[in-house]
Amino acid sequence: MACPGFLPVASRGLAFLYGVKGEFSHAVRLLERALALSRDLNLTLLSPSVAGFLGSVYARSGRVAEGLSLLEQTLKASESIGVGFLHALVVTQLGEASMLAARPEDALAFARRALTLARERGERGFEAGALRLLGEIASHRDPPDVKPAEGHYREALARLPGYVHARAGVARVEAARGRHDRAATLYRRVVDALPLPQYAIALADVLQVSGREDEAKEAYDLVGVIQQLFRANGVRTETETALFDLDHERNVADALARAREAVRLWPSIYTQDVYAWALYKNGRCGEARRASRLALRLSTKDALKIFHRGMIELCLGHRAAGRRFIARALEINPYFSVLYVPVAREALR
Repeated sequence: MACPGFLPVASRGLAFLYGVKGEFSHAVRLLERALALSRDLNLTLLSPSVAGFLGSVYARSGRVAEGLSLLEQTLKASESIGVGFLHALVVTQLGEASMLAARPEDALAFARRALTLARERGERGFEAGALRLLGEIASHRDPPDVKPAEGHYREALARLPGYVHARAGVARVEAARGRHDRAATLYRRVVDALPLPQYAIALADVLQVSGREDEAKEAYDLVGVIQQLFRANGVRTETETALFDLDHERNVADALARAREAVRLWPSIYTQDVYAWALYKNGRCGEARRASRLALRLSTKDALKIFHRGMIELCLGHRAAGRRFIARALEINPYFSVLYVPVAREALR
């Protein structure tokens, strides 16, 4: 007979796979079931682990208030059972959720706390993760602190050599400074190690703006190959492929259908923003404005989302509002996109 704790463990593992595939509704249902089972069975070590994962998925799928509430409850539970690595993980998850909730000071406090916990335990992996989060917070401050962000990313790499997400952070900093060749070199190493669509797109874009057309075309072709592989393995890529096509004026009608499906599956501020951009690119600017309002409902200081709203307002003939949103995007982050910063500056002339 199977161990009673097997079902919640299996459900958590299956939920992780659904999360990787982008099917968050399935992941949430499995995690909610796993949490109920682990609590019924009084599995004191498993319950906080499942709850932290569920809170993180809630936050990433747009249910930010629920995610934060569950993570705060989980933090208390992890403190009471005294498992250090679990406590550090939940603190890091709270930092990431606080960023989504547009609470940068809370995010900063949690990231620093996670770093302290990781150092006390000598957990280099958790330490590198906390440093990467500090880099993300610095790069999304208003205005962004590029130098501290780079310092955090490089320290994360020193603690965990080869940490791909930290190297990608350094690449973003180099691109923000206009050092596109350096950024391209770093992004190549990132893509070689972890061929995710967002990193391949970033590589292609920095090659494009630096005038390396042939290399950029090869990188854009690589994006398509990666996306095909993901789809062949059951990974949902509607959001990423739609945004890529919209930003490069390809398949905009089909991109709108994919963006609509992404919102149905995962109604987060991120998918709402891509849907708004897809509507804009298809000339449906009134509907785009409504979707953009949903994307900005948490007041998240995301320059790209705010730029999108500005372009939508201009499309509607609202010149003053459009310029105000675009100026705000540049004020928040003057490096928010290698593709769209020149467009934003041109719109303000």
